[in-house]
Amino acid sequence: MNPEIVGLIASVFLSIAGLPQVLKSWRTKKVDDISIVMILLLLFAFSLWIIYGIAISELPIIIVNGISFMFMAVALLLKIKYK
Repeated sequence: MNPEIVGLIASVFLSIAGLPQVLKSWRTKKVDDISIVMILLLLFAFSLWIIYGIAISELPIIIVNGISFMFMAVALLLKIKYK
């Protein structure tokens, strides 16, 4: 299999991985089981990936991690709102 295709598939799944948790938290308004430390670490990691993507001019890296960052930012806002 082509490594670029594998990377693209992995990127798509990484981008949408946070969506089910965000939707569940939004629906149930329960965020007790979500670790704020995990959210903050992921936000930091996605920020670094975005910076890296900009530095090497790789739009797919920027887009995938930008989407992931947005999902985690929403998770953080829900954690704060429904605390």
